[in-house]
Amino acid sequence: MRIVENEKKPAVSVEELLDLLQAKKEKEARHPERQKSFFQSIPVATIILGLLIVALGAMVIILKSDIASLKNDITDLKNLKTQVAALDPKLQITTLEGKLEDFKKEREVIKGEVTQLRGEMEALKTDRKKGKK
Repeated sequence: MRIVENEKKPAVSVEELLDLLQAKKEKEARHPERQKSFFQSIPVATIILGLLIVALGAMVIILKSDIASLKNDITDLKNLKTQVAALDPKLQITTLEGKLEDFKKEREVIKGEVTQLRGEMEALKTDRKKGKK
């Protein structure tokens, strides 16, 4: 077994403890901890989230402009389609054939009127010859 000597330890007063505490605070006041910058105080996840939101906003704006240009292109294509349909040779041929048929009908009507006029002129000539004799 060990024999422990009982030594008398000096008694520490409250004033000494307060003096030591005060000295420690003064040392800490002389060497304060370095202040963190604004960017170091923000968590990395928050910074990444902010960048993602900004990137998403830019993508939405670009997508909106692309959609507007696509709508304009579709409108232009519809107009072009109607122009091509109007220039379609089959449609033009059909239209010309219809006009040709109308002209043939008018020609037949005119021939009939000319024949009638000739008949009336012959009748007038014969009436005149009869009237002179």
